[in-house]
Amino acid sequence: MPTTFEPISRERPFYTVAELADALGVTIYTIREWIKQDRFPGAINLSGQTGYRIPAEDLNRFSARVAAKALLKEAAARTYPEIDEG
Repeated sequence: MPTTFEPISRERPFYTVAELADALGVTIYTIREWIKQDRFPGAINLSGQTGYRIPAEDLNRFSARVAAKALLKEAAARTYPEIDEG
């Protein structure tokens, strides 16, 4: 079951790059690369003043996709165990 991330506040339901990196356990450089790859389509660039803001719903969609991929990989390993051995 994917983790649901709550907005930082109801008035400002966005995460900074550093907050997102901390929540996902990756570096800020990884988050910035993922933003460039459009993995967080709602990311807002504040013109270099304070960096990007990523909506909580983008984080939730991303974590759901990651969880789904992990479940599919796990199911494939159970169905086709010889794939894991190679």
